[in-house]
Amino acid sequence: MSEPTPTPAEPAREAGEGRREAILRAALRLIGRRGLHAVTHRDVAAEAGVPLASTTYYFASKDDLLTEALWLFVREEVQRLERAAASFEGLSASPEEVADAMVEEVRLTLQQEAEQVAQFELYLQASRNPRLAAAAREAMRAYERTTAAALRAAGARDPEGWAPLFQALGRGLIFEQLVERRERWAEEILRPALLTLFRALQ
Repeated sequence: MSEPTPTPAEPAREAGEGRREAILRAALRLIGRRGLHAVTHRDVAAEAGVPLASTTYYFASKDDLLTEALWLFVREEVQRLERAAASFEGLSASPEEVADAMVEEVRLTLQQEAEQVAQFELYLQASRNPRLAAAAREAMRAYERTTAAALRAAGARDPEGWAPLFQALGRGLIFEQLVERRERWAEEILRPALLTLFRALQ
């Protein structure tokens, strides 16, 4: 049986989804570079290389645009973190090996520097906006699930209970690194801090 012939609407729908995603990614980059309150529909359209009418067509308000941009970031982070968590399941490793793996995950996270700054901006806005708060909570839970899987592999007594502590430590250090870039930060600051906390809780 031959494959069904795509209807004319299908390419148009795919093109529309691609343009919508380009707008959201442009919004994240701009939030990271310039701050949430400095971003307008016009700015996002210029960054995405689309007509201004496109941003208002897909997102009636700035609140809609910010909410969907954070959800895009969260969905992709959750997928990445779920893969990372699965890689720890069933493993037995030393705290040092687990710290190395966690540091590598942070390296991957910081490759999207503008998006990470945008994430912190949107988290702050989430304290005032229930729609954003739901996305922020989902991201935080995904980080904690991944951390719990890593701690379980290292033989932690209460990985689910410790995970929020490790996440709070990591999030605070990442925030500092985004504000004040330091060479060898991962090796000389993040990794030792993770190991110190692990040993203190044993």
